Amino acid sequence: MRIRVERHVQFSNCAIKTKTKTNRLSGCVVLTRLPACLKWLIISSNQFSGGLDLTRLPPHMSVLELDNNSFAGTVDLSQLPQGIQGLYLSDNELSGEGFISDDLFDVVHVDNTTLIKRHME
Repeated sequence: MRIRVERHVQFSNCAIKTKTKTNRLSGCVVLTRLPACLKWLIISSNQFSGGLDLTRLPPHMSVLELDNNSFAGTVDLSQLPQGIQGLYLSDNELSGEGFISDDLFDVVHVDNTTLIKRHME
């Protein structure tokens, strides 16, 4: 069974954790309109595609699991929420270069993804 998301999914303004994992969902995901109180978003192992805008995530987001989808393009990791504890980007079609602090690099999981760690000089 394959489900295709044709419209924007509306999250409740009081959602704290949303888990939609391994459902073969497809379509684009808009991360800039998530509820401010959302702390966990788990949408790994689906068939989502398109680019990722990680610059306006909810301020209290602690876990964002986007791994094992078909997201593509470059990602900006410079404006992640301060309390982020896990960002899973592995097994997508993402690429990019940037300055990632040692603290941030410990929580960003990018196996099989072309993101490289560079030290600031």
